[in-house]
Amino acid sequence: MKAWLPMLAGCASCTGALAAEGSFAGLEWRMDATTQAMQNTTRYGDALRAMNDASLNVEERLDIIGKCAVAWCRDANLVLKPRVRYFDDESSNVGLPQPKRFAWNEAYASGSVGNVGWLVGKRYLSWGPGMLYSPSNRLFPDNGNSTPRREIAGKTLGMVNLSLSPSLNVSGVLANPYLESVPGIDGRGTFGLLRSEYQTGGALPSTFGTVVAGGGAYRPYVGGYAQRLLGDAWTIGAEFSASYGYASQSGSAPALRENTHRAMADALVNLRYGLPSGGEIGIEAVYNGYRSSNVEQQVPALIAQPAGGIWQTRNRPLHPLPDGRYALVQLLTPSVFGNRRVGFVARSLSSFGPFGNQTFAEISYSPRDNLTAYVGVSKTFGSRDSDLVRTLDREIYVALELFM
Repeated sequence: MKAWLPMLAGCASCTGALAAEGSFAGLEWRMDATTQAMQNTTRYGDALRAMNDASLNVEERLDIIGKCAVAWCRDANLVLKPRVRYFDDESSNVGLPQPKRFAWNEAYASGSVGNVGWLVGKRYLSWGPGMLYSPSNRLFPDNGNSTPRREIAGKTLGMVNLSLSPSLNVSGVLANPYLESVPGIDGRGTFGLLRSEYQTGGALPSTFGTVVAGGGAYRPYVGGYAQRLLGDAWTIGAEFSASYGYASQSGSAPALRENTHRAMADALVNLRYGLPSGGEIGIEAVYNGYRSSNVEQQVPALIAQPAGGIWQTRNRPLHPLPDGRYALVQLLTPSVFGNRRVGFVARSLSSFGPFGNQTFAEISYSPRDNLTAYVGVSKTFGSRDSDLVRTLDREIYVALELFM
């Protein structure tokens, strides 16, 4: 595998980013480009044969945003986000998906007519206060916190949003979940979702949301979320979902515990403190009624979790967490000791059946406004039977981003 680290010293004055704008056929557009290079070294846990792996990922990210400038489509927008990668991996680990050489991360058109908004194309959708993941969003349960150096690709969907008042919005989504196959799970069909969100005003605003969804591989479910500002810096949040089983079994393989036809739920509650620097400290407790059985946790393909760096979310019709109880402590700060060019992220995730811990830390430095370097480290501790310890021992990555 080729290494790019020796080239970093000579890249301090290179130009790896491009910004351009203009107009064409009634469309005002802007393009931003970012180059990301990442070298990653991982030692997996016993469930993945304690493999050592190293990878190099060089990615060009183009973000093209167009806005209609003529009268008949004045409120329409076009967003294109193609991604091109060079990826070299010393070993192929079937437990984690490999990045694609070329992909449209997002590609969609959107607009509004009166109080009705619309969107068609490939897009990532997120909501709710969850820090570790989003229980009420089974289309995109991964919120990106677990692997901050990679993006979450969108999915093909159509969405209509109705603004009933300045405080109340209702949206409907039909999507192709295009999940990776899992033996015994029927993934055919379209995913549908109806979501409402209400926001209160005043000095201490609150947000409340409800979700009804299902289809494709997923059984029908209900969910909800709430977040309230408690003061100048404190915020409390909660999120949940419930259903009779998680995914639809086809009968061609033994049923997983999470898919048995009985009432189950998952939920989280968190507390955040906003730092003067613009960052935050947060704690979160998670209950997962869809936890895997002891036998299922011995199957590497079912419990393999992305830890950090380049790995994409699993995108499979399985609950993203195999254990039943978790606790998360997280620190995000964009400026260390008042220096806006130095950032720091730390996360400590513990599971309790049996106990395991995965601690992640990343420090970043920006010598100039369009250049940032990152170093990230993950390490697990605790029982060798913990799902966190069995899938990952340690990981380190070094990344460079050039952008404008």
